[in-house]
Amino acid sequence: MKPQNAISAASIIIRRPTVDPHEGLRRLIENCGSSKHDCAIVFITAAIESGVNTGPAIIALGGELGLNRKHVAIILHGEAGENAELHRWRRDSDEAYSLLP
Repeated sequence: MKPQNAISAASIIIRRPTVDPHEGLRRLIENCGSSKHDCAIVFITAAIESGVNTGPAIIALGGELGLNRKHVAIILHGEAGENAELHRWRRDSDEAYSLLP
């Protein structure tokens, strides 16, 4: 059996991520079709699933990815509610959004 060599903390290299953490959302928007409404719904759903779940964060990220912030806000608020037959997500008491079952 070979003895293990000690590892020094000085030899550890921490690399920063080279991929945009929101690249998947960006590609999703690019491939969702020509309907701005559908793109906003798909984006918001994916954002909530990925952990971006507060109104300001969702709206800001949508704008950063090329969506109209006002349109994202309108869809976000308009599709929120407790009835799964009428709504896509809910806004919890802590102001975070979650998808309806």
